[in-house]
Amino acid sequence: QRGIVLHSMGGMGKTALATEAAHWWTHSGLFPDGACFLSFEQFASAERVVQVLGGYCAGPSFDQLPAVEQRRRAIEFLQQKAVLMVWDNYESVLAQFNDTDSPYTDEERQRLADLFHDLTTGPGRGGVLVTCRPGTTGLPGAQRQELSGLARPDSLWLLHRILQRDGLSLDDPRFTKERLGPLLEDLADHPLSLELVGPHLRTLTPEAIRRDFATLLTTFKQTADEERNSSLLASLEFSRRHLSPAAQAALPWLGLFRGGVFEINLLNVSQIEPEVWAPIRAELQGIALLRIEDEILIGDRPFLRFHPTLAIASAD
Repeated sequence: QRGIVLHSMGGMGKTALATEAAHWWTHSGLFPDGACFLSFEQFASAERVVQVLGGYCAGPSFDQLPAVEQRRRAIEFLQQKAVLMVWDNYESVLAQFNDTDSPYTDEERQRLADLFHDLTTGPGRGGVLVTCRPGTTGLPGAQRQELSGLARPDSLWLLHRILQRDGLSLDDPRFTKERLGPLLEDLADHPLSLELVGPHLRTLTPEAIRRDFATLLTTFKQTADEERNSSLLASLEFSRRHLSPAAQAALPWLGLFRGGVFEINLLNVSQIEPEVWAPIRAELQGIALLRIEDEILIGDRPFLRFHPTLAIASAD
């Protein structure tokens, strides 16, 4: 199969998995000619897709070719070379994720679909891996692969890492495999659910978490658009309810910003005092809703990257 769509609810780790898969497949020999990556979060036309693929395979001289020749050569590359191209965040293209002013028009969506068809149809050595929240993408001939939870040994390992990170001893009798296993079953072995719920084992037993979680899970199974999302939504609500009052009060301010914001701008807009914000930031970091990126500072403060599910957690 030369065209695969990896789909799941936002925040389940599709981008990270696609990136790691690309690294592994190139190193293990499945795609010895390498892999290139393009995100559709920022507008990327069909022509841009061709340029990224062609530039990766042929170098800067590819840009000097006429557009028609670029497209023909790009198709040839995926036929003749064992190269992988990752189309990330393809939901950004879809109509239901766009407003009327989006550059992703019906015509542009059709051009991308036609290009996908031309790149992946027929015999060839290369392939296209698409990450997208919905499984229905409009990309012809794409094989859909839903992203599920971790294998149980991997989810146990991740939960133990979370416990160690939070200074909890694995010698604690609450953290035996027999007591943690049922909790992991409730969380569907979802890595984000483990990040959201795991830190609360500081103060709650696995059994207490399961009792509270069961009530939430029943509610979300009735209201989630897809049942596979119910465990993650219940994990978000569980974690939100167990935040400190200060962190709960700050969530709506964070929800104003899509994806993230420079910390200085957040403090200016919200008027939250820095000394009040510091423990809130640490608390949200601890449950994976916030990540600090300090490569660029403004006013000696970093950029705060919000998890895609933060908008759900901050909604009333």
